[in-house]
Amino acid sequence: MNMPDFDGKFTSHGISSIRSLTYMPNAIYGKEYTAVKVYPNPASGILNVDIGNLKRAVLKIFNIQGQLVHSKNLAGRVSEIDINSLQVALYYVQIETDDFKVVRKLVKE
Repeated sequence: MNMPDFDGKFTSHGISSIRSLTYMPNAIYGKEYTAVKVYPNPASGILNVDIGNLKRAVLKIFNIQGQLVHSKNLAGRVSEIDINSLQVALYYVQIETDDFKVVRKLVKE
């Protein structure tokens, strides 16, 4: 029975074993990640974005085709975002700082 070399390349009819597995939701973790809140969801007129103790962040809203439909610099704990101009649909809200990026789903009613 052949095992892959240290570089991870397989040989013919070789097998591999997993030595460790690290789970990281959305590839980021920590208090800052869990402190970001987007509510209410579903939303119809005003969307609240709570960035916790972060001093600033950039909010971007993308439609399901990946097109940017709204962008705003956030400063302060809670910001109100007017989403009245958005069509009823599913969107992705991205909140980005220098240290991390988090994405939340948003349903616009």
